[in-house]
Amino acid sequence: MRGKAAALAICAFLASGATHPPPPKLPVIPSAGRARYAPAADPVASVEAYKRVLVDAVLDPTLDLFTPGSRVLRARRPEPTGEMPTAGAAIGATGALHAHVLRDRAVVSPEGSKPGVRPVLLQRIDGTWRIDQVEMEKALRLDQAGNVVQRDAATPYAFGIDGQRGASFVDLGSVDLFGEDPADAIARLESAKKTIGTEFRLAAMPGSLRESLG
Repeated sequence: MRGKAAALAICAFLASGATHPPPPKLPVIPSAGRARYAPAADPVASVEAYKRVLVDAVLDPTLDLFTPGSRVLRARRPEPTGEMPTAGAAIGATGALHAHVLRDRAVVSPEGSKPGVRPVLLQRIDGTWRIDQVEMEKALRLDQAGNVVQRDAATPYAFGIDGQRGASFVDLGSVDLFGEDPADAIARLESAKKTIGTEFRLAAMPGSLRESLG
């Protein structure tokens, strides 16, 4: 009886994605205005473009300023527009921005450690620096004192994160979909009960789409 109940629960969990509503339709910036939010060959310049995205509360998930996986994440989980301008104003408000670069990864943060400010993580793609929002969500958080906590010891940005390392709650590596369609997997995780594990796996899911979208 217990085995049957478990099997039924698993079937219900896997089927839950079928009724999940489609992602919201978000406004797309016209061609004439996209240069304001374009990625740059310098990581700090890309962060300045990211700051404009936040201050202007731009939700367009198609912007090249973001990595392919981050564009998927932004399309499915738009940021609260009421919080974006404040977050944008905080970038660079505490001092000049400095980039720590290691090959095709960069961590941009104010000079010195500033409470309440998370570093911006970027990946270089086709010669320009793109915001890696997926890694920013799954690898970083602020504690109650506003200090940066690195919660993913395996993040490729560990070299430039100036903060304390927190406990690793779950394996935050790439998600193995075992042949499942990525869109179906995202829908299933979004409709599942919210836990630390499902939230982190959902944040990491777009990384599995980078090859298909890149």
